[in-house]
Amino acid sequence: MKYLKIIIILTLFYSCKTENKNEFFEINLTEKTVVGISPDSIQIAEMKKEYGEDDFYTIADDVMWYNGQMLEVIDSLKIQFVHTDKRLVRIITPNDRIEINNDTSQVKWRYIYFNGKETLEKDVFEIIDLNKFYE
Repeated sequence: MKYLKIIIILTLFYSCKTENKNEFFEINLTEKTVVGISPDSIQIAEMKKEYGEDDFYTIADDVMWYNGQMLEVIDSLKIQFVHTDKRLVRIITPNDRIEINNDTSQVKWRYIYFNGKETLEKDVFEIIDLNKFYE
């Protein structure tokens, strides 16, 4: 019985272990890619509180529409897309290593474009306009 209690306590201890909040989610890029970073559920709740539910859903609807436009463009250009809602993101390319903390930015929907050589943060409109550079 004594050993059973020890096993149960150890099992509970290890099952309650939470992930480290300061760990970066790593994304390795080797070819043209757009990385989309969006707010997590906690940030969304904070935005609903800050803007009010109606205004938040208006903003979110606009973001999703432009996101859809962007996805059509990058798909037509055969550019990959990676999405995450992690707050801490590390993007690793052959030439760069960029760490992004989404808590420090006023903009919660962010787009990082790796063009095969350099890594650039762009807004969704600049990515929608990428087709002008590839025509």
